[in-house]
Amino acid sequence: MKLKLSLLKSAVLCIVPLAFFAVSGCQSTRAPAAAGDGTDLKNTVDENTRLISELTRAREEDARNMNELKAAMQENTEKSVKTLEACTAVSRKLEQENQSLRQEIGVLSGEVRQNRSHAPRTSAGDTAKVSSDATRLDNGKMIFGNQEWVYIAEADASFASRIDTGASVSSINAINIEKIERDGKVWYKFDIPLDDGNVIHLSAPRVRTAVIVQASSDTPEERPVVKLTVKIGSYTGVNEFSLKNRDKMQFPLLVGREFIQDIAVVDVSRENVQKKIDGGVAVEAYKDAGPKNRQKKSSGSAQKKPGAAPEKQPQILAHPKDDSEDGDSQDSDNGNR
Repeated sequence: MKLKLSLLKSAVLCIVPLAFFAVSGCQSTRAPAAAGDGTDLKNTVDENTRLISELTRAREEDARNMNELKAAMQENTEKSVKTLEACTAVSRKLEQENQSLRQEIGVLSGEVRQNRSHAPRTSAGDTAKVSSDATRLDNGKMIFGNQEWVYIAEADASFASRIDTGASVSSINAINIEKIERDGKVWYKFDIPLDDGNVIHLSAPRVRTAVIVQASSDTPEERPVVKLTVKIGSYTGVNEFSLKNRDKMQFPLLVGREFIQDIAVVDVSRENVQKKIDGGVAVEAYKDAGPKNRQKKSSGSAQKKPGAAPEKQPQILAHPKDDSEDGDSQDSDNGNR
């Protein structure tokens, strides 16, 4: 009996430490797990708190932006209303002024009709006074037609001339052009051919060299320019002419803008408005094959003898063609070139 009690006591003493160790092991094993669960929960709470703070700040920023947008819209609306009111006021003012102008126009129109009904009629004598001089304007400028007679004193000849506002420099028919020196200055002598083989010999002082750019050619043409004494209508003066062989042109002489300016205007619907001045020779434009283009001025010492054969009337070398070949010019002056 005592043996059994001792064995039981020994067994109990063995079991109690084992149980203590088992419980202690369990507690030590579970403690880290419990501790780990608490840290994760704290981290989650902190993250959620951060997100809530960011969301709150974003909502506050959106609210500020919305308020700013509303303020800008309000300001633009107020400006638009003010602008519309100003435009409306201006429109009303203009409408009132327009209405006033209409009334004034109506009154003036009535006065004009009344004045017309009481205006004296123009008599035939008054009309004759107005139109008595059809060769010039009221300001004194002459009227040129599309062609005129131009008298050249050095040649003692009148030339049928084309009036061409498209040309800058005037031009005269010339062949056998030769540069000479006279009194230390450069001159040119040249001939104006006539159809009977005769020529008009001229010489004139050099002015410059003109570079003519023609519409029909891309290559500039250099021409000598000389001074000649001319008379047309009531005008007498010294004018510049470029020397060019115009034997294929319709007119032996072309009058350009530099000649026309300040002295005349051009009426292309008329021709030979100015009175022709007689010279020793009349060089007409080419019209037909008949010998009518050169007429010598008759004088007492040149009367034909009875029975003498009629003198042949030569023509200038000219052929029908558009005379507007002389384009604008550029002046050059290179000494004795």
